Amino acid sequence: MMASPFYLDQNIALSYKISSRVRIGWLILGLGLGMAVGLRLFADTEVWGEIDTDSHWSLPGSPYIVSGDLIVKKNINLSIEAGVIVRFQHFDTWLPYDPSDSKDSLYATLTVYGSLTAVGKPDRHIKFINHKKNKKWYGLVFNEADALLSNLAFCEIINSRFGIVCINTAPSIHNSIFIQNDCGILCQNNALPKIYNNIFSKNNYGIYCTGASPFIYNNIIMYSRNNAIWADRLSVPDIAYNDLWRNRDGDFLGCPYEVGIVQNINNRGDSADVKYNVFVNPVFKYTVSETLAMLRDLRLPTPDDKIKERKLAQAIEHKRHPQISAKSEPRDLLSVAEEKIQMPPPDTVNKNTEEKRIILLAYELQRRQKVEKLFQKLSAAEKEMERAEWVQSDRIPDDQKFRLSRYSPLLDAGHPDQKFNDNDGSSNDLGIYGGPYLTIEEGD
Repeated sequence: MMASPFYLDQNIALSYKISSRVRIGWLILGLGLGMAVGLRLFADTEVWGEIDTDSHWSLPGSPYIVSGDLIVKKNINLSIEAGVIVRFQHFDTWLPYDPSDSKDSLYATLTVYGSLTAVGKPDRHIKFINHKKNKKWYGLVFNEADALLSNLAFCEIINSRFGIVCINTAPSIHNSIFIQNDCGILCQNNALPKIYNNIFSKNNYGIYCTGASPFIYNNIIMYSRNNAIWADRLSVPDIAYNDLWRNRDGDFLGCPYEVGIVQNINNRGDSADVKYNVFVNPVFKYTVSETLAMLRDLRLPTPDDKIKERKLAQAIEHKRHPQISAKSEPRDLLSVAEEKIQMPPPDTVNKNTEEKRIILLAYELQRRQKVEKLFQKLSAAEKEMERAEWVQSDRIPDDQKFRLSRYSPLLDAGHPDQKFNDNDGSSNDLGIYGGPYLTIEEGD
């Protein structure tokens, strides 16, 4: 049996405390003869200890600073509004949490024995992050929590030890982002979480299973420093319709034998394993991969039925493949066009003239030469540039993070069951913007 390198801390209750610090600033604007005075409020809400009544964290109280271990008691629900930021402290001295056995911790933890409902929106994510730069927090621990009410969607979980820990429970975790955690999701002791349409990027492990059998569909797991999905022999994870990309120590370890062996073709014609997991570049918007996909598209010859200027097309084809014989007229036209380096824009030339045709050809040749040079340059640096991307920053709008490009092979490549269809009724797109955005119960 493979040994787990992880252990799970146990937390005890601390006294519950909430304090707010409000900083008030005046904004004075002189406008001609008048003056406008504005008041702005910025609030930090500090939380720690036990939550023993149903609670709601709203946007006006954000950010919430978890300054000590926080526990949601059994039969209690904590709900979090879209757009809220939750910051977890890392302690400079050991924080005692279990005096009976002298264990201690440096990490703040949110442990849920009741339920946690954190449902953001595509353009307003709920963020669970570290409070101090370069200092980790522990994670969100669902310990035999109420599975029906425990639902996370459009959340960002960043820079923790264990982003989410599931112990003998089955929360729904979907349409969320896990970045730079020691482990994205840790499943233990008969846990059956539903993990759908998430992004895992640059974690040590994407998903780690010990005696658990999660449902893992429609996710993108990439750039793991170790494995994308790790499982011990007591775990039977259901892994289907995911994309695994450039995980350093391999995509799967200890997982069911059929995953990872390419022997199928999915509905888009890409190679897949028997569970229709694929192993392709996701191609997100605003990345070097999208630029290369666009350049590849530009490099393709125009279909014959789309060509309007036959002579120009013949001349360009001769330039592309000089070994192919061509008629003298296109070759002569090409030589004239190549001399027109300094030329007026096509719109300034009289229409339907040979001069305009020559200038159009010259513009097309220049464009293709630039495309080819850029393509070669980016191709050589693609791997290094790609690895540097997607360390998300606040400058990227929430609704643009990890959005698939129109060139992505993951569009409509998700689970074919209709309950996973996108909001527009089309087949599931892998990643954060795929699926119905609602909780999907396994077996429905």
